[in-house]
Amino acid sequence: MSVNSRQMRLGILYNLMLSEDYCRKVLPFIQEEYFETQGEKVIAQEIAKYFNKYNTSPSKAAMSIEVESRTDLTEPIYKEVQSFLEKAEEVQAIDKPEWLVDKTEGWCQERAIVNAVYKAVDVIGGDDHKTPMSALPDLLHQAIGTSFDKSVGHDYVEDVEDRWEFYNRKEEKLETGLEHFDYILRGGIPKKTLGVLMAGTGVGKSLFMCSITSSILERGQNVLYITMEMAEEKIAQRIDQNVLNLTGEELDQIGKDSFLKRFANLRTKTQGKLVVKEYPTGTAGAAHFRALLKELEMKRNFVPDLICIDYLNICKSMTASKNANSYEKIKCIAEELRALAMEFGSPVLTATQTNRSGMEDTDVGMTSVSESFGLPMTADYFFAMTTTDRLRDEGVIRFSQLKNRYGDPADRRNWLLNVDYSKMRVTDLEEQPTHIEALNNAEVQPETQTSSIMDINWS
Repeated sequence: MSVNSRQMRLGILYNLMLSEDYCRKVLPFIQEEYFETQGEKVIAQEIAKYFNKYNTSPSKAAMSIEVESRTDLTEPIYKEVQSFLEKAEEVQAIDKPEWLVDKTEGWCQERAIVNAVYKAVDVIGGDDHKTPMSALPDLLHQAIGTSFDKSVGHDYVEDVEDRWEFYNRKEEKLETGLEHFDYILRGGIPKKTLGVLMAGTGVGKSLFMCSITSSILERGQNVLYITMEMAEEKIAQRIDQNVLNLTGEELDQIGKDSFLKRFANLRTKTQGKLVVKEYPTGTAGAAHFRALLKELEMKRNFVPDLICIDYLNICKSMTASKNANSYEKIKCIAEELRALAMEFGSPVLTATQTNRSGMEDTDVGMTSVSESFGLPMTADYFFAMTTTDRLRDEGVIRFSQLKNRYGDPADRRNWLLNVDYSKMRVTDLEEQPTHIEALNNAEVQPETQTSSIMDINWS
């Protein structure tokens, strides 16, 4: 039926009153803006308000009382509503509920698209000053994706075969080239996940993400690197140091021809692409990143296999209130970034700072998280990097897993990695020091005596 069909609109409103089962199935998906006249919108408002309060469809009498109690209705709107209610007794509920639900879903989809087009016209024409042009692709995408969720959950007994298929389905993961990192995540970074790396100032959060980016780029995968702290060129410089195997000084001194020759050689080895996007600190969040991803897909046909965000604490929350404290704000940002990962199917890797006590503690834990404990609760995996002057001099860094939904956090809880600060690179140690196993055993079996990893002469 046409989206402008008055018969369809009235049929939906009448059946919302006449059929509690139908109302329960479709009311969560019907928006007031889908209706055309003000009278229809008032009826939809009252049905939704009554159902949400009393958990049943309103009768004609109940609707009449609710409408009479309103003082904001003009005479034309009031007459339209009364005319609708007067005919309610003559209407019978449609006895084909599945057919009606399907028709209603189609109507909602069409109305959502039409409204999105009208909204786009207002934005383009200048009548809507609040919505930016960059939001139009997302607006249309959401409208096209309008649908009723008919799933009622997983039936433990009836869906046993589906469950077996899930257990034996090989999940596609993104290998990082770090044996330890890939091992504890059971094969690499899973899609649709939020991973968080915690470290103190200057320990190497950005270095680690640049190193992971370089490794994945060389493996032929695409990476979107969003920086909220450093300039785009500085991040690109770190990637150059890594993939071109040059120190910062060598990169500054290399001639143009030699530089371009090295880069041309790199392009013959990988098909991976990297986009680095800079935002001013605290001005961008998940909504901005979503618009960027849409633009990259449309303009450059670029879809990232990994999204690095450097770093979470200086992102902007789209949902936290203005008066929200740091706990609420950081938790909201984490939830928004995880939703972004799930929506686009690409894992998000980001970082956070340790708190004051964590910056002085060599054995950091969950309590060392800066600002909000809601962050590690939201993340799918949560790791920490720590160092000391001795470890830095030896060119290694400590890596610890604090939370892991994809493996046992006690399995290889602590690890040491090579770190080359001059080339912005983190790599595996060929052989771990012997006391690492003792440290890990001590955390699993407290009766085992061992010193802190930072106090042992491991070299």
